[in-house]
Amino acid sequence: MTVRNDKIYYSGLFLDFDYMWEKIRHITDGRYDRVIKRPHITILFRPENQDYSLVGTKAEVIVTGYGYDDENEGLFVKIETDNEELKALCQSVEVPHITLTVTEDGHSVNTRYVDFYPVPIVRLTATYGVVTEDGELVTE
Repeated sequence: MTVRNDKIYYSGLFLDFDYMWEKIRHITDGRYDRVIKRPHITILFRPENQDYSLVGTKAEVIVTGYGYDDENEGLFVKIETDNEELKALCQSVEVPHITLTVTEDGHSVNTRYVDFYPVPIVRLTATYGVVTEDGELVTE
């Protein structure tokens, strides 16, 4: 892997937008106007360790819940991976979720407070990546 000097803003498990929406369309077609174009589960926010070594690692994301409030809509998920390092990072996420849409006043970070209710399981594939402080998504 190429050594990078870009500062990591956050890391996460990223899903292909069209693929994800195709798989969850039976759960929702998007409640609010602002659709999150880079669907992901945030793993680390402003990490001290600027490590790119897990970039490109695949994981299975299992959708088990759906919920929304006055500002946010999202999915509750479980994460499975054979990579022990990624598994440890994922286990540190208090409320693993994917924000789908938000209102004009909504903020993705607040989706963790939504009350999720069970939905039929949907299995998705995600790729571990990072977003740099310049906004670049790096997944390989």
